[in-house]
Amino acid sequence: MGNDGGSILKRCELVKTKKKAVKFDPSVGLVTRWFLCALSKKPLESPVVICELGKLYNKESLLEYFINKKKYGDADKICGHIRSLGKVRTLKLMDNPQYKGKSGSASTIAPFICPLTLKEMNGKYKFVYLQSCCCAFSETGLKEMHSHSNLLCPLCNAPYSPDDVTEICPPQEVQDQLIIELQAKREALSAKKAKKRAEDSSEATVIEPSKKIKMTPAQQAPSTKSDEIISNLLLAKEKSSAIKSIYASNKASDKKAQNFLCRGTFNRYA
Repeated sequence: MGNDGGSILKRCELVKTKKKAVKFDPSVGLVTRWFLCALSKKPLESPVVICELGKLYNKESLLEYFINKKKYGDADKICGHIRSLGKVRTLKLMDNPQYKGKSGSASTIAPFICPLTLKEMNGKYKFVYLQSCCCAFSETGLKEMHSHSNLLCPLCNAPYSPDDVTEICPPQEVQDQLIIELQAKREALSAKKAKKRAEDSSEATVIEPSKKIKMTPAQQAPSTKSDEIISNLLLAKEKSSAIKSIYASNKASDKKAQNFLCRGTFNRYA
């Protein structure tokens, strides 16, 4: 039992116990969502864009994704809902003067702050942006600056409605609900387009029967240049007495009178 080179086994080595569940550190999730690009996991740098789910991306990373979608292995899971750059908005963020970027020693300092309250955009405070102008603020700062009767952006003075106020980096359950609503909206839009295409194709196949209108030879549209000349002569013959004299015979005694156009030429009556 002692001093003989042996070892005493502990209870955990003799009895199998359940392993403790790994606890997720919420601070790690905050850093990932507010400090890093959701796609490339690089530190956020201006210009920063936001998608319809409220995730933040470096615009450069999204450009690389659309050029080569195989550059990031899990890109389809992260930003597969983004169809084009037109579906994202470029945020107007205020840089944090205390943030030292990639060369900084402290990673707890947020790269952006609220221009009204100077609070850091680090996940501890709720931040929103206005869809009308894309200016970003802390929610408390925006509420303190303006009442519901005076809805003007504190930075650019652009008008906005309460529906334009959108949360940045909402919780995961909110993002799950937003993706469901986005898919339902796209399905309804695609069904509407398919219905419109079907209606257009059915209208194109239906040919209305044309109404036959009786027209005189003079009223019919000429098909060639010679037909046009003849048509003009026939119309003039009906209207002008001078032109009628051209077609009339000069010899009243001639039983088989010839008109001016065929006089002196060979015909069966000559």
